[in-house]
Amino acid sequence: MLDQAILDPPKDTATEALQRLHNLNVDVKVLTGDNELVAAYICKQVGMPVEHILLGSQIETMSEADLADAMIWKCHASTFGVSATE
Repeated sequence: MLDQAILDPPKDTATEALQRLHNLNVDVKVLTGDNELVAAYICKQVGMPVEHILLGSQIETMSEADLADAMIWKCHASTFGVSATE
């Protein structure tokens, strides 16, 4: 069993940069290959709440219209939409 993990931490400037974007009302989305637990952990580290996560398997079955709706309604202001491999 592996008792160590490799974590690529966010850059030191990430939290400040994301806060500036939030202050400018810029909607930020995250698309990552990490699983949902790692993605949520990283988002928390940079001060961004996670209200909804879309998995790669969910995105693959969505139409373009459904995906557009999900990105607008489920992943709104300062929320991360995350596509993760399973």
